[in-house]
Amino acid sequence: MPPVGLVYRDQEGFWRVASNGEPELIYEVSMEENLFPSPDYKHFISFVDTMTEREFWITETETNNRVKLDPGEEYFICGLSWWKARLDAIIATVEPIDEAGGMHCEGMPAIFSFDGKLQHVIGDQPHWDNAFALSPDGNTLAFSQAGEPWIYEWGIDSKQLNLKSYGFPEMTRVYLSHPAWSSSGRLLAWTVSGVLNDEEVSGVGIFDTRSHTSTFLYPFASGGYDAGSNLYWLPDEQQIILDNYSRDIHWLLDIDGSSATELTEVPYISPNGEWFVHLAFDRFVGQPFAFFMRISDESETHEISFDVGPSDRDWFNNAKVNWTWMRENVIIWTELGRDQLLWSPDGRYMIISSIEMPEGNVNYLIDTETWQISQIDLPSEAEIIQWMATEEK
Repeated sequence: MPPVGLVYRDQEGFWRVASNGEPELIYEVSMEENLFPSPDYKHFISFVDTMTEREFWITETETNNRVKLDPGEEYFICGLSWWKARLDAIIATVEPIDEAGGMHCEGMPAIFSFDGKLQHVIGDQPHWDNAFALSPDGNTLAFSQAGEPWIYEWGIDSKQLNLKSYGFPEMTRVYLSHPAWSSSGRLLAWTVSGVLNDEEVSGVGIFDTRSHTSTFLYPFASGGYDAGSNLYWLPDEQQIILDNYSRDIHWLLDIDGSSATELTEVPYISPNGEWFVHLAFDRFVGQPFAFFMRISDESETHEISFDVGPSDRDWFNNAKVNWTWMRENVIIWTELGRDQLLWSPDGRYMIISSIEMPEGNVNYLIDTETWQISQIDLPSEAEIIQWMATEEK
């Protein structure tokens, strides 16, 4: 029986497993249609590529009413996001028509209403480094504009984040990007590069929006601005991971500056903050496994083996790529997408989804209390979408 709260998609549509263990149909649609559901599954965004543009449509689940998103004559839509704390609007990335068509989207955040109308474009300087962060309370959007940190307050306007007022170190050629809110919404982190005391540095700036203070963590010297970085908060908000994927450098940072640990790869993090997880493959015995390490005690580890189909096994045996090695004969499985690992809301269970087998896709469930692994009973073509908390409807 599949876990309660699990959402998956098959040939008939989207399903959610109810409290009685039975799947309930959320929305009937074929798997051929590209859909991006809202967190509450009351709306779906679909897109269609035409010869001249990509059209985005929003459909209301209950009425099946369908409306095309209209960016007007000035903009081109190149990305969409749902804001879980504010489901009365759609957040998009729009690019001016006269700058569209390049390899990267040089855009700005924008707000669309459910009638398809463009309500507001946030900022006025499009840039390919257009990452933004949505606050957990649904009131604030942080974004970078030409390397400067900006804050948009819902229904008010945008203002530049005053670094000096937070006591941030004075730097020249400073560039902030890729903001990330902590789960409480109190702390806001940015990747930072610039010149400090005549040295080029890259790191992370932590801004406390309540105490109006800041900390600058820079674990490695920089050769200049680095666009290829992401930030991942740990649930306790005491640590953050800097993933500098453009240089293949990854750091686990204590936000008080007391510790900086270089990581082999960016781990998957359980939502309860207890476990770092890597998927790995032992090339000596030809066996993949999930490697769990307790965050508070690195000496506690668990290895849970699972099976894969012939195509994955052959790929590992024949791949000629630069691997990240965990230990002799064991490589970290970076090729498995992050969307194929899914945690239960309480952090006890982890799913490894959509493993290709001759009989169809297989989904594994690992219990981090008993360390037992089992297969989830789902249709062979099913694609797991989400694991909702039982109170989410």
